[in-house]
Amino acid sequence: MINQFESKWNARLSSLTASSTNANVDQLVPIFKELSMVCQQFNQQNAQVQKQLGALVHRVKDIQMKLNEEQQPQLPIQNGH
Repeated sequence: MINQFESKWNARLSSLTASSTNANVDQLVPIFKELSMVCQQFNQQNAQVQKQLGALVHRVKDIQMKLNEEQQPQLPIQNGH
């Protein structure tokens, strides 16, 4: 996704002319809109990855707790004496 945007960005920038500042700004507006869209997509993907990793971390912690409980020696239950 980044490489694709970078290619478009570079192609558009190289096509800009130095003759008119307003024309250049008009040509840059679509690039910035696309950049904004790419950033939003990254944010959405990042949120999804964080959610998936959070679930994975939770499962790993559960497994660690169970393993720790199994490894601890069981003390005999005393009758209060």
